[in-house]
Amino acid sequence: MSIGAAGPGETLAGSARGLDRLMGAGLAAALGLLGLGLTVPMISVNKLFLFEEKMSVMRGLEILIGEGEWPLFAIVVVFSLLFPIAKIGLAAQIWYGDHGDPDRLAKRLGLLDLAGKWSMLDVFVAAIVVSAVKLSVVSAVAIHPGLYLFGGAVLLSMVLSQRIAAGARAGMKRQAE
Repeated sequence: MSIGAAGPGETLAGSARGLDRLMGAGLAAALGLLGLGLTVPMISVNKLFLFEEKMSVMRGLEILIGEGEWPLFAIVVVFSLLFPIAKIGLAAQIWYGDHGDPDRLAKRLGLLDLAGKWSMLDVFVAAIVVSAVKLSVVSAVAIHPGLYLFGGAVLLSMVLSQRIAAGARAGMKRQAE
């Protein structure tokens, strides 16, 4: 796998070699997995073994709005909806963007690095929720595909973002030489 040096007027996508040419498709797949992960049920909670409710992120947001839990709603929207979409979008900008302005590219790479540091927060929150409900004596929790789809989207976007950033930095280094 190799990402060539993208010069002025050229994109990383245009200079990609080998399997790196699939980065754009990978970003699209990550976005698709994210969409499914947000809407497909992640868990179902059986309360007192009588009532079952299947929960997705979107269903959870509906419940938070209904209960007036605005701060928690905002946190979930930012870290589980907006943040992952913005990260994939930023990676796509770097992948498909013209890198004639090294300062702009460096700023985007810095933002992508910052996004990478926060990437697993949404999965961590989902894991805490599942663990907390599983520890309850009056509830039983079953895991559903949405959790795996959501986690897969986050992991795939992390791997692709790191590879794209590494390729962009290598290209910047080659241009500077």
